[in-house]
Amino acid sequence: MQKVWSISGRSIAVSALALALAACQSMRGPEPVVKTDIPQSYAYNSASGTSIAEQGYKQFFADPRLLEVIDLALANNRDLRTATLNIERAQQQYQITQNNQLPTIGASGSAIRQVSQSRDPNNPYSTYQVGLGVTAYELDFWGRVRSLKDAALDSYLATQSARDSTQISLISQVAQAWLNYSFATANLRLAEQTLKAQL
Repeated sequence: MQKVWSISGRSIAVSALALALAACQSMRGPEPVVKTDIPQSYAYNSASGTSIAEQGYKQFFADPRLLEVIDLALANNRDLRTATLNIERAQQQYQITQNNQLPTIGASGSAIRQVSQSRDPNNPYSTYQVGLGVTAYELDFWGRVRSLKDAALDSYLATQSARDSTQISLISQVAQAWLNYSFATANLRLAEQTLKAQL
């Protein structure tokens, strides 16, 4: 036996009206705006003294032995030497691209005094030559040469920043290792003193 469901227009209208009323009921109005007193500017009291970032490591660390170890690490670190060589290479590349912005002008001159046997040997004659030239100059209509110079400058500055960050990282690692060593040495002394006190 099969049941046949019939849907009338009246039941559809009642269902649509019920859905519309339910949808209208769940809508809320706008949230009230709470007014707060926000200052227009931030009051900043600068502390006296200099920032740690502005100090060099020699002013920051007080232990002369640690400073010697840091100087030794800076002098013998291959990564730092490589970064320094990269800076020099980038600086030379910048200088080359900067020089390419201007034309290269060359001048030459020569004077020759000769005596000819076929002519009068008692009457020497002179020959003079003067040369002036411009070699390999590119007019920068679309800014290509200027862009190359800017790219070389950006490369130089990025390389300088990389060297600085490598140096800061090395100093940080050496200082951290020094502090770990000092802490371990102090713990060893304390353990030895405790052992002597117990015996």
